[in-house]
Amino acid sequence: MDGRWLGQSVASIEPAMQNRAAATRCPGDATTGASPGHSVKRYLRPFRGQALPQPPLRGVLALHRDQKGTISLLSVFSLLLLTMLLGMVMNVGRQVDRKVRMQNAADAATYSGGVMLARGMNSLAFTNHLICDVFALTAYMREARDRSSATLAPDALAAWAAMAPWLAASPFPKFSALGTATALKVPMEAEMVRSFTEWSSAASAMILPVLEEILAQELIPKYQRA
Repeated sequence: MDGRWLGQSVASIEPAMQNRAAATRCPGDATTGASPGHSVKRYLRPFRGQALPQPPLRGVLALHRDQKGTISLLSVFSLLLLTMLLGMVMNVGRQVDRKVRMQNAADAATYSGGVMLARGMNSLAFTNHLICDVFALTAYMREARDRSSATLAPDALAAWAAMAPWLAASPFPKFSALGTATALKVPMEAEMVRSFTEWSSAASAMILPVLEEILAQELIPKYQRA
């Protein structure tokens, strides 16, 4: 039954039911002699003055026929899903951004620490070499001040002068030439030893106090710790 029948009275639908009964009556029907509206009136007698009874679940069965506004519901759910997806994407983007920033900070800290450590080790190696140089210069300048090695030079030169005649008397030309050259070189070597000893002693008088002060005050270890 159509929804237009809701709330209609019995009197308004009697002609329609009579026409339908007349159209569907067969020629051999037992009620051929009866008037068309007799059976309809008898059927509708209990419902005079009232609305016709409605079939059960009529509104539920007719609900799917009306499709107006369906896109609105789909749009609402679609917007909700898109909003949730946007929130998830934003959350993932923030997490990725924080992770990248933390990774960059860790890399920068590691690189900076490595550079500082390398520079510190270079400074330590430089100061260690500097300590070795200061010790070596101090020992050399003390030797130049004391002139302890000057006593060894005369003995070495005397040995050269003693070997010169033996080499000069050799029958071999090269050895005889070496003996002659050695005899001529001994006086020059003696003068060179004297001059170098005096020069070293003069330099030691100016440089040795500075080196001894550096070692006494431990300035290089203080520079390392600074």
